[in-house]
Amino acid sequence: MLELRTLGVVDLRVSGGGELRAVVQQPKRFALLAYLALAATGRFLRRDTLLGLFWPELDTEHARGALRRSLYFLRRALGEGVLIGRGEEEVGIAEGKLWSDVAAFRDALKRGAQAEALSHYQGDLLEGFYVAGAPDMEDWFDRERRRLREEALAAARSLARLPGNPAESMRWARRALELDENDAEMRALLTRTPASYTSNPEPPSPGSQSADPNLLAICPFTVRGAPGLAFLGEAWSTCWRPSWMEPVIFASSSRGSCSRARG
Repeated sequence: MLELRTLGVVDLRVSGGGELRAVVQQPKRFALLAYLALAATGRFLRRDTLLGLFWPELDTEHARGALRRSLYFLRRALGEGVLIGRGEEEVGIAEGKLWSDVAAFRDALKRGAQAEALSHYQGDLLEGFYVAGAPDMEDWFDRERRRLREEALAAARSLARLPGNPAESMRWARRALELDENDAEMRALLTRTPASYTSNPEPPSPGSQSADPNLLAICPFTVRGAPGLAFLGEAWSTCWRPSWMEPVIFASSSRGSCSRARG
């Protein structure tokens, strides 16, 4: 089984084994594999479709030659039985031969396992990856990138709205804001006082929340500092806090995270 990761990372390896670096280092051929994995899992694509996407600048004869060489290279690199054909004009990936994080993400969403789906979503699809000389292919990846991000955002927002566990709601709201920092509903959820946190907990051990300078204490949760979350400091004066915690004033630092000073 091969493992293909394209969400936040670019990685191809044998399950439990080493990286197939020879494929990753060839952007167009890696993109061809990624496209087949995303668009043709369990089905076949016509070669003519691939020619127009990957080699639009070549005439038909030279484009077919380029595709033939790329498929030959991938078959040798991936091993027997991963890339399969149907007749002379169609190509696809055999079921059960290639695991991908995109497929796992979408499968989890279909099953309603949103937290599991978000564990696979580590970032945008092929972030920073560029396929030279294939503008239609780039457009396709851009559309797919936006679609996946929207699906991840919808999952995070849905989890954040679940009642009964304010800490989890706030965790997923923060995840949603990482995907869309302008989400007003998620911002409001983070500044809302959780009803279940009404008793005064024991003070934390010294330094437990201050070891990382990029962390800030919010009501009294620990939130990873980020420009999109700096607004939370403004809610401190109206937010519940345990009796042992002294009043503090949050101020934005020059690095975009938040620093705090005694009130």
